[in-house]
Amino acid sequence: MTRGATRLEQSSKLVVIVSAALAIVMEAYLGAREWRPLLQLTLGLFAGAFVLARLRPSVCWALVLPSLYLVPAIFLAAIGRELITYQVTWMAALFGAILATSSPSRWVIPSRWKLPLVFWALVVATTWPVVVARDCDFRSSMLLYGHIGNSGIGGNPASLAVWVQYVALTYMLGILWFDSLFHSFKPGDFGRFRRTIAAPLAVGVLVGSLVAVYQGVVDVTWLSAHQWPGYHRASGTLLDGDAFGALAAFWSSAFVGFAGVGGLGWASLGAAGAVVSWGGLWATGSRMGLLGGLIGLVFVLSHGARVAWRLNRRAVLFSGAATAVVVLALVALAQFGGPRWSKVVPSGRLFSIESPLARTVDSLPSLTKPSLTKFALSELWDRLGPFGSVSLLMVEQHPAVGVGIGSFHQLLPDYAYILTGVRRVFDNAQSWYRHLLAELGIVGSLGWLTWVAMFAVMLVRTSGEGARDLPAGALKGTFVAIAAVSAVSMPTQNAAVSITFWAFAFWYLLLIPEVESFGRLQLGRLASRGWAWVALWLVVLGCVAGTIYVGWKDLRPPYRALWANWDYAYGFYDLERPGNGEPFRWTRQHAVAVFPASSTREAWLKLTFWVHHPDVAENAVEVKIWRKDPDRERLIIDMQLHDSSPVTQYVKVPPVPHPRMMLETWVSRTWTPAALGQADQRELGLGVADWTFVDTPPVGAMVIR
Repeated sequence: MTRGATRLEQSSKLVVIVSAALAIVMEAYLGAREWRPLLQLTLGLFAGAFVLARLRPSVCWALVLPSLYLVPAIFLAAIGRELITYQVTWMAALFGAILATSSPSRWVIPSRWKLPLVFWALVVATTWPVVVARDCDFRSSMLLYGHIGNSGIGGNPASLAVWVQYVALTYMLGILWFDSLFHSFKPGDFGRFRRTIAAPLAVGVLVGSLVAVYQGVVDVTWLSAHQWPGYHRASGTLLDGDAFGALAAFWSSAFVGFAGVGGLGWASLGAAGAVVSWGGLWATGSRMGLLGGLIGLVFVLSHGARVAWRLNRRAVLFSGAATAVVVLALVALAQFGGPRWSKVVPSGRLFSIESPLARTVDSLPSLTKPSLTKFALSELWDRLGPFGSVSLLMVEQHPAVGVGIGSFHQLLPDYAYILTGVRRVFDNAQSWYRHLLAELGIVGSLGWLTWVAMFAVMLVRTSGEGARDLPAGALKGTFVAIAAVSAVSMPTQNAAVSITFWAFAFWYLLLIPEVESFGRLQLGRLASRGWAWVALWLVVLGCVAGTIYVGWKDLRPPYRALWANWDYAYGFYDLERPGNGEPFRWTRQHAVAVFPASSTREAWLKLTFWVHHPDVAENAVEVKIWRKDPDRERLIIDMQLHDSSPVTQYVKVPPVPHPRMMLETWVSRTWTPAALGQADQRELGLGVADWTFVDTPPVGAMVIR
């Protein structure tokens, strides 16, 4: 590798590490507003995991990895509530262990995968701060304002920053951990990997599945939260029925990875784990989880049958018949689950939970063209909401860099309003592929698109041999399940599920002979060329520049309020109603307002403003006011005020169908009444009369068209 390529590669990893560290600190800092110990706990867990991983890495992983699945339930049990920010605790511990067991400046991902994975990580690492800044309207002080909504249904800048950072950490930590596994394990280390990494994760999912089974059979409200008890569905220890259902489904086949290589103990763990995982999956009532579990089961049975056929053909035929009977019994049971079960049991539910099989059967269309068409559009494309249409519109409007990592949820209400006139609640795109494409755009998605394709090709071309045939086939089924489920939902939106995927990916590599030395994963020349890294960095910087441009020109919160028809304002104090004058507001140094315009086709805004600085006669105050027209922003007022006399100008209202106006004000300096001995502590800038509309400006008035 050339010196230039080495330096660019080193800088890329340092950027990802620094970005992940910043995201963790900000996440903990913002979460500490709701629960004070969070920041100290997060930093302590990071430091503790780092030190322990240096001294006893196996012990560190044994403590850290189960927490991926258990932290939400632990917080609920310990302090009575659970928020997404609390998950930063296990993320910080994982990050500390990663840094302690890998190089801070060198990627050891196989070179064939290095460029796409590093590009993916870099795009996320360098653009998420831009997205957070954009949602704060590029003003850090906005993180302090909890009353400002950033969409037609709310969502303040701090809460949106929390989500963006969580999403960014999901991808950055996943790729960093995947890289650290190549640091820690060699191709012959399957046994050590199974003990050190796979087993602790298995313990965590087993505990979570047992909790889900208890919820489903005994008390659906126990250690549960959010909407899941009302849905009569278990939530597991992730406190999310859909996410845990998918996790249990993926593990139900992955558990077979413990079998085939090792003694009876590991095989027993695999078999027991698969059964318990299916129990957890069933209790959650997750249809997507059921789909993933069945796909994995098909791979397990087919590979198991192939192995057993070589040993005992009669046993295979008997097992096949028994499996067919079980499947038919489950299908028959589905006819009495959910609404259909009410024919037998008045409660309408089996064990007080919603059966995933019954929910699936109830949602299937009849074999008619109208029913199948409706099903394809409502369930597969838009999923009972304009999710597919919104995704397509986002890509059409911002094809290169998308709307920003972690932004789909917050933008969905406004985009749905544009398409349908109805605001949807925050949600994902109901497909991981289109969700990420909408957030990162075509150029920003080059990394993950390339790597996913390369990984899929590797899966098709590889398989286990001998004793490793069954476990490798089971894990391959897990990946097919993840790919299929991700096409119609987003299980890896949950960070714990996403991190698990990377563990499965490395696990599979240890089971296939084609990469016994990881040699066939080496592309060699391209990742060692300086020009390739220069090109990678140039495209990444282009994505950053594009994200800044889109954020400033199109997706600033006031612009979104303007075209999606909702109120937005900051920098204005409350409306004052003096006894001898018209209502008005004081502004800070900078203020923005998006407000309803007159419904009259020909209308003008009477804009009256002034300053009240005590020294304005000696030291003039500069005033600037911008307006946002449908297609551009322009400066409409730029003047020096030398006294406190009001200035009135008439601003043309945008024509129908633009129902709102946007004005942005700025003054060169503010003053504080408290400095003159008054009780008012505010920093005052511009006085602005309340919005008043007239049909026609007076003769001789100053007008702005």
